[in-house]
Amino acid sequence: MTEEESETVEAGTVMRYEPKLVADGGTVYLYVSSGPHVDKVPAPYLVGKTEEEAIALLAENELMPGNTSTESSDTVEKGSVISQSVTSGTQLEKGSKIDYVVSSGPEVKHQRYLASINEVYDLSNLIGPGAGTSSVTIMIRLRQGTADNPHYKVLTQSTTIKGDVLLPVNFTSIESMDGTDQGSLEIVDVNSGAVIKTYPLTFFPMD
Repeated sequence: MTEEESETVEAGTVMRYEPKLVADGGTVYLYVSSGPHVDKVPAPYLVGKTEEEAIALLAENELMPGNTSTESSDTVEKGSVISQSVTSGTQLEKGSKIDYVVSSGPEVKHQRYLASINEVYDLSNLIGPGAGTSSVTIMIRLRQGTADNPHYKVLTQSTTIKGDVLLPVNFTSIESMDGTDQGSLEIVDVNSGAVIKTYPLTFFPMD
């Protein structure tokens, strides 16, 4: 079977056969339409090119960018093409689209920093005489950032306790909010907003 271009015969339709007459068991050659003539161009090699260069190469070859996505790569520079959907050299119809993947650079691994504390705070130090008949509503929070721009994370929600109890301040894995190694733990009087007690914290990197 041989394909031939045709402006009038639909692709896949037999246009003619040869010879017209053939003996039993003989060979007949079919000529099938491949449809109208289509100009084709080779797919360019985009890998390693910047996205701008890849788009320019496609336009130069009368092709278009298709779907694009990004992936991390330790070997291909950020902004350059890692792979393409069509092998370079493949003949494509003009105006065809080629998908490609662009490098976002090496994968960024965020270091975790953790701190721990094991203390006991005597609330009677705050309330003084008659602490046993008083109560206070407190919360415990992590504070980081700067004096002008503090960041807070609540570690223990508001709870009301008697004023003569020993308050355990025990946390085994407090994670740094901003990736720094310093912060503080604060015990806060919820009603007044005053910080009752502050414990400095040092965070250590975790694998």
